[in-house]
Amino acid sequence: MSDFLKFIEEDIAAKKTLLSTMPTKTKTNIKKYNEKIDLFSTKYNEYKKHVKTYLVVKSKSFDIDIPKKNAEDLTDEIHRLEHIRFLLNPTNTFFEKMGFDNLLFDIKNYSDFNFEAMNEIINEFINKFELVGVNLSHDDFNYTYYVREYMLSFLEIRNMNTKDYNSLSKSFEKIYWENPEIIEHIELSFRKLIKKYRKKFETYITNLQKETMWKNNVASYKESTEKLKVAYAELERANKENISDIINLAKRGKIDITNFFKDNKVRELNYKSLMIETLDFNDSEANERFHKGIEKLRTNIEEYQKLCKFIPVFTEFKTAYGNDIVESGKNTSKGGTSNKLKVIEAKINDRESRLEKINKKTIIQEFGFFKRSKNISNKQQKVDSIVLAKELYNLYKVYDEERFKEKILTTVNNFVTIPELLHLYYSYDFFKKKVIKKVFKLSSYDDILKYSEEFDLFSMNPNNVIINGVSVFEENTISKIIINKYRLDNINISEESLEVDNLNTLLNQIQFILRANEIERSETTVEKIWFMVEVEKIIELEK
Repeated sequence: MSDFLKFIEEDIAAKKTLLSTMPTKTKTNIKKYNEKIDLFSTKYNEYKKHVKTYLVVKSKSFDIDIPKKNAEDLTDEIHRLEHIRFLLNPTNTFFEKMGFDNLLFDIKNYSDFNFEAMNEIINEFINKFELVGVNLSHDDFNYTYYVREYMLSFLEIRNMNTKDYNSLSKSFEKIYWENPEIIEHIELSFRKLIKKYRKKFETYITNLQKETMWKNNVASYKESTEKLKVAYAELERANKENISDIINLAKRGKIDITNFFKDNKVRELNYKSLMIETLDFNDSEANERFHKGIEKLRTNIEEYQKLCKFIPVFTEFKTAYGNDIVESGKNTSKGGTSNKLKVIEAKINDRESRLEKINKKTIIQEFGFFKRSKNISNKQQKVDSIVLAKELYNLYKVYDEERFKEKILTTVNNFVTIPELLHLYYSYDFFKKKVIKKVFKLSSYDDILKYSEEFDLFSMNPNNVIINGVSVFEENTISKIIINKYRLDNINISEESLEVDNLNTLLNQIQFILRANEIERSETTVEKIWFMVEVEKIIELEK
């Protein structure tokens, strides 16, 4: 090919000389001159085509294609194991495992949804009952007169196997202006029904756990966690960036491959910034130890970054429950919170009993044989039912808080670690979303969901390392622990680089070094990758 390129250069020089000697004064001269240029252009386009073909073929010969493991299959496996672990989670109850806490959060935040989505939440509640063999009818929704009226219309639409809830809008609007708290009353109705069919839900979950363990050959929650550790590690290996990925990034202009030349200042600065002592790259043992340390550092910094994001959650936990946990540790006689729960439960049962009596009278008078068009007593009963329902709504709110507090005080002490707290909030979706909404001052449901999913991904990962053993109530010294650990590997990290705003910069430096090392370890060279990139640019220009 070098001879061919030399021939082209010599030919170009000869043609330039020829063109410079051709006369261009007359029209005939100009015509001959242009004809000659066209002839040369045709010839040089042929040369260009041959050169391009050669460059493309040469570039392809340098390319490296490393097929990756099927990360999608591994992700599916993790989802399967996560579902098993979710079902076997010993921390929560049927209520959370059935997803009622998730639906409870949604219905409490119904103002974030449109009318159709709100009705879909109601439909999801009903689906849960049908899973355990309970087919609800409008007679089950007798919490208040207004609940019965709306659910009568809702179930008629639902039983038609259509999700056209828009036809309910007139009915809803009529009820809403009489009772703006109708959605709260529907929530209360579901709460009461969940209590009523508690045994069915518990039996369903118990049977589902047994079936899941048998089908998946998993004997315990602990075993599912161990299998998850392996699956997460395999997925991490499958997603690890290799030389093929680096070449593709360079071709697409996502990274500047010239920065990876050994004499490049960017490369030099990235290495120097993370070294305590200058590394002798000819010392293979020291070289390998340094780069392995850098790889572990990346994993640790990614974990640390996630931790930093959710520190406000831990701070809020300490503020909300810290004193109670301390007092609980001092108090040898347990049961204070349980007694509170019993008192609240008794109040709820009493109010619901009274409400049921009022509603029976209201419904009989409204729909019964002796129905009267204008009944002052009936109107008063409707008002009384709304007042009682409001009281019940507040009682349930207190009950939820006390129930969660009881769980905290019976499972958590002064030495609770970050992983334990992550697991606690992961186990109680309602309270996790509630605290996320509060500490991050979120108003959008989608934002709450996004933060919640990020929190779950962080808390679910069984291969977290740096947070293990770190107490929630002790001063956070993780940054110093990271710094001291990596000094042993000749890796220089400053406290400034571990500040939240600087973590992405640090991760970019780490990524650069790992890519540089991957290129060095591969069968190609940075020069060959540069050649492939330049050829790619030529191809793009020709399009």
